[in-house]
Amino acid sequence: MATLDHSQLPATGRLSLDRLPPHFPWARFYHNQGYTMSYPEIVFAGEDAYALYTQVTSILMMESWEKGNYLEYTLSAVSPEDPIHFRLEVALTLEAVHEAWETIRVSAEKLREYYLIAALAYVRKEGLLGKHFTCERTSPTSYKLTLQSEG
Repeated sequence: MATLDHSQLPATGRLSLDRLPPHFPWARFYHNQGYTMSYPEIVFAGEDAYALYTQVTSILMMESWEKGNYLEYTLSAVSPEDPIHFRLEVALTLEAVHEAWETIRVSAEKLREYYLIAALAYVRKEGLLGKHFTCERTSPTSYKLTLQSEG
């Protein structure tokens, strides 16, 4: 069974946004952009969709390099007696937002949503504090995490 040392909690940290582009919610993004074909097929089938993919990928990387753009987190135990459930609080800071988002009809609110979804996907797939979790959203910036078993 996977474990996490409760004596180190709450753990706080900062994730650089350069970790998030591989986890960007492309399917949701293309759906919100009005594309009827699903992702990833749309990227390979449509010239405009491919160009949009390239543009957004570039914007995400440029924004990740901005000093004032980052995601802070706090991971805490739900209870000292519970070895597998944790609470994750996230705070996204975007001091520099590329003006191209407005051109491609992505509001600041929607952009924040995309980044938070990407952060959760990062936690799920890449791990946080070296551990992998399943996630359940409890509020716009809070999640209940369940530690996955190792192996």
